[in-house]
Amino acid sequence: MARTDDGGHPPAQRGRIAEAAARCFASFQATATRLHEHREDGSSADTQLTDCLSRYRIWASNLGAWHPRSDERSVDYRLRDVPEVEDRIAELLQELTETNEDILRILSGDQVNKRVEGSDDGSEESGEGYEDSQDELSELWLSVGDIITSLMKVSILVRKATGRDRYLKAASAAGEPFLEDFDKRHVADKFPKAREQPWLIDRLGAAITQRRQFLRYSRDHRHRIGNVGFGRACKPKAFGVKIRLLIQTT
Repeated sequence: MARTDDGGHPPAQRGRIAEAAARCFASFQATATRLHEHREDGSSADTQLTDCLSRYRIWASNLGAWHPRSDERSVDYRLRDVPEVEDRIAELLQELTETNEDILRILSGDQVNKRVEGSDDGSEESGEGYEDSQDELSELWLSVGDIITSLMKVSILVRKATGRDRYLKAASAAGEPFLEDFDKRHVADKFPKAREQPWLIDRLGAAITQRRQFLRYSRDHRHRIGNVGFGRACKPKAFGVKIRLLIQTT
């Protein structure tokens, strides 16, 4: 029987970014497991992890990072002809994974949480001028946040690379069509003076209808593209209360 990953797809078919995204989530999982096992739910590290993981989840779900390469909704499929953007996302995911691993080593005691040099104010490591935030662990958490921000910025390039007109897709999407007559009557009732210019009522009514179709398409698209959950991407074992709720929320 052919070997498959946790999502049920052979590794070769999973996609480069999907594989990197799963490894990255596994690094978040390892940190969450460590915090839960040592009963540190609600600690500063747990709060940092909850925030970073929620942002990572938003990025991965919106971009379709969990879908296999053969799925047209996946970021691997959408970037099949744009290798430079694919390379950049893969690099950021690798950097994020390595940063999470550094955090785990410090939390586990395998690596010393060194002090980071602050401003040149002459303060000693144990002095009053030295802030708690000036340590390696805090800097690593900041790096995690910065990398996720970079991933979100690169997402803009992904959307540009696909070259799709989302309004046209919304207009042709399945579902009960909205009635322009209703929106035109709404415009006429809201702005009585516009009745003197029927063309204006027609254009405004059509624009409102198109916008409503687009909003419905965006909602449905978000549900479809995020359909592959974290449990399929990387099976969780033990998580803190906050993390469990975060992962299970759709």
